[in-house]
Amino acid sequence: MYKNRKYLSLLITILISTALLAVELKITPVQTMIQEEISDPRFETVLPSIDLLITPLYTDDEYALSTLSFERINTGKIILNNPLKIDSIYGNTYQGAYEEFGSCWEFTDKENKTVHDQEDFKDTKTNWEEILTKIQKNTLSRTRFLERLYDATGIAENDEVFEYLSINVSRKHENSYSIDVQQNSGKVVNYFTDTNSTRLKDINRKKVLICAINNVCTDSIKINSINAEEVYIFNYGCNIEIQHIYAKKKCRIYNFYGNVEIGDRFAPDRINTDISVQLLADDGSFGFKETGGDTAINNKDYDNILYKWNTEEYSLMGEDGVLKQLRRLPVMKTSRELFTLKLDLSENWFEFPAGAEYQSTLFFTVQSITD
Repeated sequence: MYKNRKYLSLLITILISTALLAVELKITPVQTMIQEEISDPRFETVLPSIDLLITPLYTDDEYALSTLSFERINTGKIILNNPLKIDSIYGNTYQGAYEEFGSCWEFTDKENKTVHDQEDFKDTKTNWEEILTKIQKNTLSRTRFLERLYDATGIAENDEVFEYLSINVSRKHENSYSIDVQQNSGKVVNYFTDTNSTRLKDINRKKVLICAINNVCTDSIKINSINAEEVYIFNYGCNIEIQHIYAKKKCRIYNFYGNVEIGDRFAPDRINTDISVQLLADDGSFGFKETGGDTAINNKDYDNILYKWNTEEYSLMGEDGVLKQLRRLPVMKTSRELFTLKLDLSENWFEFPAGAEYQSTLFFTVQSITD
């Protein structure tokens, strides 16, 4: 029926993103050149199916937590929502505690996909028993506690560090202990006697220390984003919510009887997309052009070009192309769609010279992404 078939697939990747969802769509291929020799136009010609691979990806700045090493001691509740990019997880969670981790899809260094051994984190709850007892008995020395915390985190006096310190251990002491927000510009001190709610926007510093202690009432701290090399969080009895953390080296959480949640629990795990397909000859017209000749295959007078998706029935391909609606594609996973063309020249076969070669290019384009 036909011979000498040529089918050239250009493996090109395209990334389409939408700011609303912060999801990129990776599609392969985006264009495929087809060359087909038809020896006998009286018979149908089914072209090889295009294996279209579609992968929705979160953009780098939308990861809830991206870090080389995640370390924790947990006696409360820690929730890490999707999407996550974590190379290694260390530490312990203790009886009665709760942890919920999303899926870790990528390494922080795409070129060096290695699980790193963080040998310097050997802390356990036992190491902090004396501090925890003093918090419970309202006998905690602020100065000695901070000395212990700085020693555990390795923060030195001359480090470029952002500190949020909220230490409240009894009603008697609430007027003397305070929130201290220490920045390059100095220190801001606020006093409070009831539940405190604090919101911080974007924190960018080499090291970041968030410390919240309250055994009287439950304070609430909400932070938009943290961008640092090292992030340390010490939480006793408070609620801490952080939308995004990028910690180049490590993120460590000491969570005692409190709640720490990172990321957005409503981040989409599936998306909808519309993909258009166009079949264009070299001159930009719809259909196929004869190589070195004047004959064209199109649907002007006869239904010569048909298409189908996967196992669907064949349909007539229009000059404006095809629009495929794909629903509930899983994010961070590759979905496969098969696109097939069929040439049916049986009704007007006498218009096409036997043995002629025809050429065209398929273009796949992402039109929209929604949740």
